[in-house]
Amino acid sequence: MTSEPEADLMTNELQRLDAMMDKGLLSPAEFALAKTELLSADAPTPPAIQATAAIVQREAASVAWKPLPEVSSWDGITQVLFYQYVEPVWTRKQLLDTLHEVERLCTENQVTGRGRIAIEGLNCTLTGPPDGARAFCEGLRAWDEKLFGETDFKLTDGVPWSKKFKALTIKRTNELVAYGLDGAKAPLLHHNSAKHLDAIEYHEMLTKPDTVVIDVRNAYETDIGRMEPPKGGAQFIDPKMRNSHEFPKWLNLPETKKQLEGKHVMMYCTGGIRCERASALLDQMQNVDEDVSIKGISMVRGGLDRYLKTFPEGGFWKGRNYLFDLREEQLPEHKTADMVTQEVDSKCCICDRAWAKYEGKFQCMDKRCKVPVLVCQHCCGSGAQKNTRLLCPLCKEGYTLRDLQLPDLVAQKRQIATRNSQKRKLPEAEPDCRLFFSKLPLWVSATQIKTAIGGYRVKNLVWLLDRHTSLFYGSVFVQMASLDDAKKVFEAAAAGSIIMGKRRPWVNYSRPTGDWPSEGHDETEFAPIPLQVAPLSSQPPKKKSRKSEKPIDESKKPPPSAVAKTATKASSTQVVPTTLAVVLEMVGLVHLAAMLEQEHIDFEAFKLMNDADLKEIGIGKGPRMKLCRWITSQN
Repeated sequence: MTSEPEADLMTNELQRLDAMMDKGLLSPAEFALAKTELLSADAPTPPAIQATAAIVQREAASVAWKPLPEVSSWDGITQVLFYQYVEPVWTRKQLLDTLHEVERLCTENQVTGRGRIAIEGLNCTLTGPPDGARAFCEGLRAWDEKLFGETDFKLTDGVPWSKKFKALTIKRTNELVAYGLDGAKAPLLHHNSAKHLDAIEYHEMLTKPDTVVIDVRNAYETDIGRMEPPKGGAQFIDPKMRNSHEFPKWLNLPETKKQLEGKHVMMYCTGGIRCERASALLDQMQNVDEDVSIKGISMVRGGLDRYLKTFPEGGFWKGRNYLFDLREEQLPEHKTADMVTQEVDSKCCICDRAWAKYEGKFQCMDKRCKVPVLVCQHCCGSGAQKNTRLLCPLCKEGYTLRDLQLPDLVAQKRQIATRNSQKRKLPEAEPDCRLFFSKLPLWVSATQIKTAIGGYRVKNLVWLLDRHTSLFYGSVFVQMASLDDAKKVFEAAAAGSIIMGKRRPWVNYSRPTGDWPSEGHDETEFAPIPLQVAPLSSQPPKKKSRKSEKPIDESKKPPPSAVAKTATKASSTQVVPTTLAVVLEMVGLVHLAAMLEQEHIDFEAFKLMNDADLKEIGIGKGPRMKLCRWITSQN
């Protein structure tokens, strides 16, 4: 006979199976088999539900592209947590437009709170009346449905009025989360292969072997609450960070890579936003670092906020969830403060009594640390904190990550971008005698190309010129004397054995259509140089000013650069900016060509750069302003 608690567990598990079938995660046949096994008298309780007797299904799923939940309580206020990353990043105008709209909607709906806005997105914790909070969310969706339609707004009704923010403060920052990964260092989110799991799916995955779960929060948050997967399930890992700046350094440690090797990596944080960057960083590292070998990455959608609402008895969570708003902490709904205190080993930093609540805003007295520390009521009441040097557990242990070296994240991004661009632009074609060479230096000669190819015979070489400007842009057709020679050159290029300057050109087969080369083709040692760059429009050129007619002292003219030799600068005409050489000519910075070539930056990569990227490679402030002005005009 099934007891009442067992019946509740079975009911919850049946509801979970129903939800999985509705989402397409189970076929009807799989659902029927799972249901039969569950209802069998001898069937054991599924491990994923052994830790909880209550699952609130409606709290598990994201509200992205879905109606907002109905008001569950009109008592008190409603709290709204949300974040939204943006790629490509906002322009300054887009950022200001978004900030003004957020402020307008908050004022209109009596919503207060605080948030951070950066060119990479928006992150807010807000409070307001239940209907006003929902009107704010719907207003953002209506203002930009494409962006905020995918936002997972997390609403908590029934919050006491004492927890309402007094005013609205939205700070402009470099990052939504202070990882120290702004600008060129930020990992690309649209390349991130990490999966978002709802709270129930995440809970079940915690029972799997060959899995690790990383708490990407700060160590002082982990001290008072953390995940404790069941025996035989995921292995818990605490990076022991004082702040998020240390996460990339911890991830780059050899011992960390060894811990993650061959594992499926799970992550969690308070609301999900820290996992977005952390998972993207790990995904980027596994794509470029041979020492990082993992089976996949998963995070809980909505973070611990959704997990604890879905599992009001705590699930695999033990202790308190540290919060940065006026609530200060989140407890499982069905557990008391005394119960969660007994679940963790945190102690007062003075007397070592069991204590798990941050009160009094005490900080570690190490000047390089200053994280919150636990001081119990007894020590606080006796004034013991006044005569004691307060230190956090990490400082007492002497553990630190701050002095470790940060991995070269810019180089990692460039490596991934180059690889993806090559895959996109040059899929392997049918073998042919004619080869297409791309990414060649602009100063290359026919002799240099033939020398780099080696002893294989070249029959024809045809320079490729931009159809608008007639300028050489680094590509050429090379017809080999035989198909066997073409295959060997292709294989050598694929292995990276063909180098021109500091570049490894892209090489692919390119079967010609019609008669090729054209009749009367005459091979030249260098790419042809046009007498004048083709104008963009047919409008007559502007008259030259008298200032421009003054004679020029030839002795004071700087020597022409390699790029300048390939084209005549036409200041009175506009040119189509289809090559990096043309852009540098247009803005008068042809002397930067060698520097950009050395960094392997092509025209497409250049258009995606910003001021921080240009500064990273050593370009001065004045030239950066000119280049950024041109890049902004194109976007």
